[in-house]
Amino acid sequence: MGVSYYTCANCSHNFPDCGDYFSCDCGENFCSDECGERETSEVYCKDDEEDVEVQSCSICRGDVVPDDKLMEFMLQKYNVSKEDITKEYKESTKQNEQAV
Repeated sequence: MGVSYYTCANCSHNFPDCGDYFSCDCGENFCSDECGERETSEVYCKDDEEDVEVQSCSICRGDVVPDDKLMEFMLQKYNVSKEDITKEYKESTKQNEQAV
């Protein structure tokens, strides 16, 4: 039995699966309940005729938008590619280093 490490979807802290952490029903992992803003609710399922606990986090509820989703949105909105932005960033960094 081994130990796996995850990166928190909120704060990017790395944590092992052998300690306390929160794994949301949506698939995101968080270093703590607080970091994922864990909420538990009960949903009635007609098939099983019993209540089921459902977990949610700040990401699946839409309270927080991950950086990669924001980046995808901005690239589409301004109709540029990741490669173009990367090239522009590298050129800007090179110019800043030469100015110093």
